[in-house]
Amino acid sequence: MKNHRGLFAIVITVSLAAVFGAGAQEMSPAASVQLSAIRAAKEGRTPTQRKLSSQLHYLSREAAGLKAVPGADDFTSRVRHEADGRVMVEITATPNAALTQAITDAGGTVLHRSATDESITASVPATALTLIAAREDVKSVCNSGIPSVHTITTERD
Repeated sequence: MKNHRGLFAIVITVSLAAVFGAGAQEMSPAASVQLSAIRAAKEGRTPTQRKLSSQLHYLSREAAGLKAVPGADDFTSRVRHEADGRVMVEITATPNAALTQAITDAGGTVLHRSATDESITASVPATALTLIAAREDVKSVCNSGIPSVHTITTERD
């Protein structure tokens, strides 16, 4: 039985190498340049920018009229957001009145607070993401698992 397992492992390894090796292609020069730009941008983030998930960081740059990643012109954020530019986020922080007020002052709405989980779920403008992340009491800001709400208007005859 042991002999069969060893042979099976070898057959699987060779098969996978053939499948993935045969389809492997070299990266195009343009893709290589974009990948380098993404790496450089990530390494150059400030402590505040590091508190944002990558996709929220890209969205905050786009909301400010900048490219998501300098040097990677085709690269855009993939964050789902509302038509008014608001995005659902999970903020890792101990909920407090000052943070709630800061979210509201930035045009956001707090949907849920949990002192036990040290989290706040909020809908905030993409333009306010960096402002919220800059607060000392905020540990991180990432996309919320709550789906966006979209209003559908239909006309009836």
